[in-house]
Amino acid sequence: QYLKNPKTLEAYYYFSSAINLATKAKEKRLIQLSLIGVLNLIREEVFIGSKQYVPYLNYLRELREDVIDDFTIALFETVFLSKANVDLKVDVNYYEKVHKMDSIIRLLPLDHPFYVHFYIEKAVHHKILKEYELAESFFLKVDSATVNKTYWKDFYYTNLWQLANLKLDQKKYDEAKKKG
Repeated sequence: QYLKNPKTLEAYYYFSSAINLATKAKEKRLIQLSLIGVLNLIREEVFIGSKQYVPYLNYLRELREDVIDDFTIALFETVFLSKANVDLKVDVNYYEKVHKMDSIIRLLPLDHPFYVHFYIEKAVHHKILKEYELAESFFLKVDSATVNKTYWKDFYYTNLWQLANLKLDQKKYDEAKKKG
């Protein structure tokens, strides 16, 4: 078991139960929501190189119906493939999944909440490529979209950490302190 935090383990248990109950009731959207819950837990606690997410993501793929589902799947693929191995190198399929996410997001209205997820993953993508200015521009879009919004609080703080880390990668220590 990779999930270590007792609260996470408890949540994992409840989401797993929800998946089973929703499956028995043949409630497709409830199964999807429960799978997304498990994937979000794994996303927060994943060890680099872990494949614990695979069966849940595969199940989510089986239930896919629309562009929202496509984006959700592409987002999780991107997130997990960016944490692919202990050498801190991304999976070879990572770039293909980022491209897929790019093409799907264009189908959604500009005010869709998925743009926040998209911006943070694009920022990480550019950071991986050492395209620091582009990475910062996407992190700043996340900042603008999440500041003073309670429901985006976790993203806001994750984004601040990412901005500070970006400055550290560039050896801009004074700017990193300001961001962090």
